[in-house]
Parts: sequence; structure tokens; C-alpha cells
Amino acid sequence: MAKKRFGVSLPEELATSLDELASRLGVDRSRLIAEVIREFIHDRVHVLTPHQCRGVLVVVSSDREANKLSEVYERRHSFVKARMHCHSEGSCIDVLFVEASSDDIIDFERELRSLRSTKVRYMPLSWVF
Repeated sequence: MAKKRFGVSLPEELATSLDELASRLGVDRSRLIAEVIREFIHDRVHVLTPHQCRGVLVVVSSDREANKLSEVYERRHSFVKARMHCHSEGSCIDVLFVEASSDDIIDFERELRSLRSTKVRYMPLSWVF
């Protein structure tokens, strides 16, 4: 496969972490970055191409956000097919199985990310084994 070289500027701390991770994994920096970008694009292909999505949405937030999260989940109940919830050290952790149009998934992610102290990760069904 042909390769294209281009420069990327990173904060020094992030570059150091990248080098340490590559070393621990036994790969070079370029291979690690290519893998990360490939996964990132795969996970967000629903942004590029409208389609029906099925996958897992992992939401981690502070306990303070629990009521707001419940409101968001209730508004999206038609495509939240299953939910697992637990608490750990002041955090709420939700694992949601979702099925909806890619536009609905994008809007859902955007709304969840707008909440303070909330991190969201969507994994398309093809990543769920």
C-alpha cells in the first residue's frame, strides 16, 4: 500500500505519551497513529454516510449528571434498545445498545457530550464481537 508522509504537531506531553505507548506495544509511532486514525474513522463513518446504525454507546459521567442523563435517555427511548447502568467512585457508567438512523445517533452523541463531566464513546456493531 502506498504511503503519504505529512507533518503533525502535537503538544509535547501528548507526543511523549504516544512514544511511550508505541514502545510498550512494540510498534513504531507511524503504525500506532495509522491504527488510531483508522479506528477513529471507522467509529465515525456514520457521520459521513447516512445509514441505519446499530451499536453500543458507552457513557461515563459524574453522579451529578444522573438526572440530566435520564432526561436525555427518555427523549431517545425509541432507539435505546437496552441499558446497563452502574455507579463507581462518583461516576455513573451506562452501556446502551442503540439502533437508529446515523443522524439520530449523531444528535444523541452531541446532546450527551454537551453535558458537563460526560464522556461518550460509540462503537458500531461491527466492533462488537
